[in-house]
Amino acid sequence: MPATKKQDLEGRLKRARSWLDAANNVSMDQKHAVFIFLYVAFNALYGRRQYEGTQEDTLKDREEFLRRVRTMESYDMRHGSKILLKALYQCQQDGGSLITNYFLRNSYWKQAKRSKELVEQFSRARIRAESKLLKGDYEEFLRLVLERITVLRNQVLHGCVTYGRESKGLPSLEAGLAVLQKLVPAIYELMVRYGDHVEWPPIPYPRVGSESHPFVDRLV
Repeated sequence: MPATKKQDLEGRLKRARSWLDAANNVSMDQKHAVFIFLYVAFNALYGRRQYEGTQEDTLKDREEFLRRVRTMESYDMRHGSKILLKALYQCQQDGGSLITNYFLRNSYWKQAKRSKELVEQFSRARIRAESKLLKGDYEEFLRLVLERITVLRNQVLHGCVTYGRESKGLPSLEAGLAVLQKLVPAIYELMVRYGDHVEWPPIPYPRVGSESHPFVDRLV
């Protein structure tokens, strides 16, 4: 593997590992902080943009990452490990509660749909996704969960919730945290084992001194 391509993978793993370790060193009483650290670890694994993109860009990034996850998961299934499936089974209840949580859908806040409509829509989506998951088809469940966690991430990181036990959104936060605690280490492990089978985009903001770092300040 070329040095720059190796850095694209290893740099992601190194960054993610540092944030996973940080999350493990924070008291679980600080649930919002642990959630943030775990999401940053996840973002370190799949991030690719060096600029703020549109919502469409974000969706495209996530879909491309899920395609890579699918490739790595297929290698893992051949080895019989089922790393990702086991993680999703372990957080199925919390993931399902996220899927049906209409507070984690932008269409609710935009008043595009009434909560009753969303409850019915999301209940059907949860049943369908969980039914597929139990048959080993995890993609729809994972995609829906990540959509909800992305909205939750926006709420937390942009200061749209109250920190601590007084937060009205604490149940959502706890469910999202439970999912990330299982999901992020599982995806990290997939990348450690099978990441070299996948083509990774250039790592964002490569470290100074690496081959990928631009020499914009080089004197001539």
